[in-house]
Amino acid sequence: MLKYIVKLNSFVWKAILIASFSSFLVACSDDVGTDTVYIEGHSSGTGGDAGDAGAGGGGDGDPVHIPGSGTTDGNVERKDTHYARDITIKGYKAYVADGHKGLLVFSIDSTTGNLTSKIGKFKASVSPSTHDVAISSDGTKAYIADYTSLRVLDVSDLSSRITELGSIVTPGHADGVVLSPDGNTVYVADKTSVTSYNVSNPANITVNSTYSTNTPHNHCYGLDISVDGNTIYAAVSRKGLVALNASDLSEVGVLDTHYAHRVNVYGTTAYVGDGHAGLKIINVSNPSNMSLIGSFNTPDSAFGVAVSGTKAYVADHHNGLVIVNINDPANPTINSTPVAPTTDPHGRRGRTARSYGVAISGGNAYVATAYDGIYKVPLAQ
Repeated sequence: MLKYIVKLNSFVWKAILIASFSSFLVACSDDVGTDTVYIEGHSSGTGGDAGDAGAGGGGDGDPVHIPGSGTTDGNVERKDTHYARDITIKGYKAYVADGHKGLLVFSIDSTTGNLTSKIGKFKASVSPSTHDVAISSDGTKAYIADYTSLRVLDVSDLSSRITELGSIVTPGHADGVVLSPDGNTVYVADKTSVTSYNVSNPANITVNSTYSTNTPHNHCYGLDISVDGNTIYAAVSRKGLVALNASDLSEVGVLDTHYAHRVNVYGTTAYVGDGHAGLKIINVSNPSNMSLIGSFNTPDSAFGVAVSGTKAYVADHHNGLVIVNINDPANPTINSTPVAPTTDPHGRRGRTARSYGVAISGGNAYVATAYDGIYKVPLAQ
């Protein structure tokens, strides 16, 4: 009997120590004076998929409370996923490109903005690793960059199983995807090239044209498209921001940057997550003669960028979310009341967490973080 009591007490003390550590928040500062904190250890189950009921599913975990200015209610919510690389919001649905777990779809609470139940999931049977997702304008189709393939999915009725309408093998590792305004063409960044696909008939996807980055070291990770659909902007690591003719993917112009990862275009301005060089703001009114407007060196390595009003929201790898004031784009500054939670330096699986993508919707920022899930950050009004 005494032997079992000793074992039980040992277990209880271990549980207490683990629980105490998992609730610990470590404040940090950096060289730009951002109001960031490390979010260490979250309450999450093991086994099962994020949000699944039963089977030891991870679920949401506890809310992560971050004191200080910059939030409307002082807290950040986290939805546990496997390896979130990017997130797209449409209406009250969040589409998460979640690595080897494929595409996950969550409903969004219309009042709180929290990601609630998982309402859809797609995982390919062969070599799945979903890194990006685009949604058709009518919300019926999802286009995913799935490592070795471009896949077109039927997401019109999420009460039933998501089905694949068609797919095509890509030349390289599919990492970024963008859809033309008319919905008939998909452009895929697959590291060593950009390829244009005709998807008007998803059951018979065909190649339109291909652009080569010319060297194995010039990796193309992210794409965006101009509002008129005439120009594709490619973030090509060591080459920089590349403007391509959308009709045949011929090179129109190049602006050398440090190490371009992702690009988002708003009107005549492109915002580039430029790795350790931070955020680059580029005038693309003339794609053949692009010019640098301004830059901001974020603390870590800038990946995804989203813009709302006079602020740019940067997924800054290990540093989480950084908010940059771009009211004067030639002289961007750190936002005076930042909401910049950094990601768990250990990750929920004991691996280093990394912020890759960000989306803005309904007064919230949603940060896609590998090994740590999706953070919903309420933004100051």
